[in-house]
Amino acid sequence: MVTEMDTEMDTEMDITALKKFFSVSITYYCYLEYFIFYKVLCKFYFYMNIKLFFSQILIFNIQALSSNKLPSEKFYQKLNVFHLKLSQHYKVCESLNDPYKNVPKIKKLCAKLVSYLKNIYAESKEGNFDCIYCKLLSFWVYGQLLDLFPGNDKEASIVFANFQVIWNDINEDELYKSIKDKCDPYSRIVADPEWKDRKKLYDYCIDHDTFIELSKSDDKICRKYHNHIEQKKELYDKIDKLFSEDRLKCPIFYNKCTGYNPEAVLPKLKCHSKILEEEASSAKKLQSDLLNPTGNSVKTSLPATKLGDVLLGVVVTSMASGAIYRVTTNFIDTYQ
Repeated sequence: MVTEMDTEMDTEMDITALKKFFSVSITYYCYLEYFIFYKVLCKFYFYMNIKLFFSQILIFNIQALSSNKLPSEKFYQKLNVFHLKLSQHYKVCESLNDPYKNVPKIKKLCAKLVSYLKNIYAESKEGNFDCIYCKLLSFWVYGQLLDLFPGNDKEASIVFANFQVIWNDINEDELYKSIKDKCDPYSRIVADPEWKDRKKLYDYCIDHDTFIELSKSDDKICRKYHNHIEQKKELYDKIDKLFSEDRLKCPIFYNKCTGYNPEAVLPKLKCHSKILEEEASSAKKLQSDLLNPTGNSVKTSLPATKLGDVLLGVVVTSMASGAIYRVTTNFIDTYQ
């Protein structure tokens, strides 16, 4: 017979068991919820850090590009940091001769060239691209190879010839048949002892309009580009030789560049007249210091013409004395 006391005890046991069950369940639920939250939080934190990391790289690259304001500097900098779809083009570079196709740095440079030609150049709509940036591309590629083979121009030339084969194959691709001016490599660069001077002159001509504009912003910048232009005077004496092939192939670029003679460009800079005044003042001071090194004025009661006559007399007397001395010495030597 079940008593009232037994019923109460069973009820208390059920309640206790239920409390224990719920307590354990709630505890496990809290642990599970905490674990899920922590895991999601960790993933979110990791994702945000990765995103921040790559955004910083992007910002760095953009800043690096923007800090170089001249077109030629931007072009070379873009090639240096260019990594667009490189992995897709390593296969094309397998056609390089042994052992070059197995050298990582050479293969990467090859992939950069292929990627640039297939992506950037193919999308370019700029006129005379071949006359301007394709020549710079050859300068950049060959310069990179010389850096990879310091003191070994022959090896760099062999690899450049390998690159040319791939470059020409890309030019023959269907994709480029609609482009009027294909991006041809400057094949004679390996036999051109003046390719660096040619590069400097190309850079100068491409940058001309930009540094004229930038020089207006600040006196310091103006002086910087004034000095930059001054250094190109000697190169312009050789412009017909350095740009001989461009006269017919790229007449627009050639005619513009011949008009950028430093003698004609320098007066356009607003700091030019001030620099000339400073140079004239410095030259005058130097002349004064040379004539009067002690800094003390020479006092004389003689007029300038008289002083000149006196100095001339001293010089003539000295010359005569020297001549008499030589004759006397020769006479004595002869009769001794």
